[in-house]
Amino acid sequence: MNAPSGTLLVFATNPDNVAADGAGRNGAYTKHLLHYITQPGLEVGMMLRQIRTAVKAETGANKCRGRMGQWRRILF
Repeated sequence: MNAPSGTLLVFATNPDNVAADGAGRNGAYTKHLLHYITQPGLEVGMMLRQIRTAVKAETGANKCRGRMGQWRRILF
């Protein structure tokens, strides 16, 4: 994939896996994304780490084996 410079891509699961659907309207990742994205002043990297922690707590550690790259700057 060739994304423009500065593009941030996040996925609900690792390659060749299926994201947990959950019991509600959204899957676990989307549910927590919708919660944390509304937090004022929360830096994007911290938001993604909080989402990851919440998804791990809800679905089990084996659902979050991915890694995060380094940020070139702080994003809000």
